[in-house]
Amino acid sequence: MNISTQVAEQAVHWLMEMQQGALNPRQQAAWQHWLNAHSEHQRAWDHIQRVNSRLRGMPSPLAHAALNAPTTTSRRQALKLLLILGAGSAAAWSLRQQHILPPLTADYRSPVGQRRKVQLADGSQLQLNTGSAVDVHFDGRQRLIRLLEGEIMLSGIAGTAPLHVLTGQGLLSSQAARLNVRQFRDHTQLAVLDGHVDVMPNTYS
Repeated sequence: MNISTQVAEQAVHWLMEMQQGALNPRQQAAWQHWLNAHSEHQRAWDHIQRVNSRLRGMPSPLAHAALNAPTTTSRRQALKLLLILGAGSAAAWSLRQQHILPPLTADYRSPVGQRRKVQLADGSQLQLNTGSAVDVHFDGRQRLIRLLEGEIMLSGIAGTAPLHVLTGQGLLSSQAARLNVRQFRDHTQLAVLDGHVDVMPNTYS
């Protein structure tokens, strides 16, 4: 599904407006005008409705961040991630979170006793420590790394979209930071070596 970042932002805006209470007549007219303005708007709206309905059944950190983020900005960001990723991708990642899909199927992995260096599509450098696995979702609109197990060192390159790292305990966001992230069974360890990282923890953990 091809949904631009701008349209995703607009769809998330209207969803959050409606979740805060019934729209007044002026807002209702504005939403209807936006919805009818372009077929992409209709696709985005239909899609985010499906994503939103699936959230409560998904145990993934991204779903919980979208539902329970402590700030409106954080929740908006998580919802936009889910909308651009797509409900199917998000559901697949939630299966990974439950270990139904093993890290053996990860996009990049390093066996025990070995390390691996990977240059990502945007030029960022990713180093996997021994026994580590990640999924990577880069598509020009989104830069998202899911740490399935182990430890990574990430040297991010500034881009048009924030660089996100999803762990079992929450979502890390930066533009061009250098950071080390280690996934334990019940917590995540983060070391920021250079730059700034925003942390959106799961509120249920």
